[in-house]
Amino acid sequence: LAVACGAKTASSPSRQTSLHTMRPPPRGEPFTDFDELAEELAAQFNGDATALPDEAKSEWSEAELQMFFASGGQITPPPNPKLRAAARELEAKHDLRSPAQIEADAALELAREAAQKAPWWEKVTELDRQKAGVYRDAALARGIPDRPHGLIPADDPHFRQLHKAKHILPFEKHILFWESSQPHIKGGADGESRSVALHADEGYTHGDSACAGRGLDLRYFWDSSTLKVVAAVAYSQKAVGGWSAVEDETSTRWRSTLVHGGLLEAVLDELTAEVMKINIAPDMVTSEMTVRFKKPSSPGVVYKAEAAIVDVSPPLVTVSGRILTQGDEEVITCTAKCAMLDRLPSRPIGGFGGDERLELSPAECL
Repeated sequence: LAVACGAKTASSPSRQTSLHTMRPPPRGEPFTDFDELAEELAAQFNGDATALPDEAKSEWSEAELQMFFASGGQITPPPNPKLRAAARELEAKHDLRSPAQIEADAALELAREAAQKAPWWEKVTELDRQKAGVYRDAALARGIPDRPHGLIPADDPHFRQLHKAKHILPFEKHILFWESSQPHIKGGADGESRSVALHADEGYTHGDSACAGRGLDLRYFWDSSTLKVVAAVAYSQKAVGGWSAVEDETSTRWRSTLVHGGLLEAVLDELTAEVMKINIAPDMVTSEMTVRFKKPSSPGVVYKAEAAIVDVSPPLVTVSGRILTQGDEEVITCTAKCAMLDRLPSRPIGGFGGDERLELSPAECL
């Protein structure tokens, strides 16, 4: 199996919020998404983003922006630099976070501590750990944005259990851009490149477009106690193997009652990739996956799913995955072999975001 790693691009994600979203990481000046942040705060406090003074973008902190909009534009940072410095020093000495922010920060710290206890911790390099850490922090901080066309009922027992446990943290697919691999993504005041994991707002197997367009609602979580990715998944009639939309004197409308097997494989492909990305290597590719179908799947039913790391022998990682009924009967299982791209002798030029591509041979992947 030769895997072509083509060019992928990503833009700065919109700052969506929902019941399943943790607090985004705090920003530092200068902002790389200032306009989005200002518009979000303006909408939150019924304000006007165009009312901000010119110096806000280059000089104000996120807390100062929040105060401006919360006060209806009446409170602005003092123009005296010494007074502003004193205010920031006071802010640093006192915990001004909301209870929700404190809980979110505690969850991220729990995730970092859990990652350090992983049995493969000594098998990966410090660079591997840094990349996985950037990916994990960004993904867990964002959580799962709201899905207006979602297929999983909020009161589903399995779904509620996933949200109830404090050690099980929701997240969604991100794409890692590492340092010089994405020179157009700028960070500090001098415009140097930065390492960042950007949220992929939509994708074939995730996001509201998958629910509405492909009949798939897959929501996954990182279990910090087991280091597994666990999930709830449901399908609509759009996911079945076939149907007839024509009705005339010779035919009536009909549809299959079974979910297409390829969609189940796609779910496992997504989960096995994400368990590797959040634990070991965000720069990765699946080179082989063996699947065993055990039971048919039906639309309108919520299933359980999980993926786990089985073996880490860089550059190869073996991962298992499965989908189950809520009675714990296996529907489909898989074993996947994934390659750590930056450990291979050849890889896409410029990372996933590069404009050029190299093809990986079976020997390089396996």
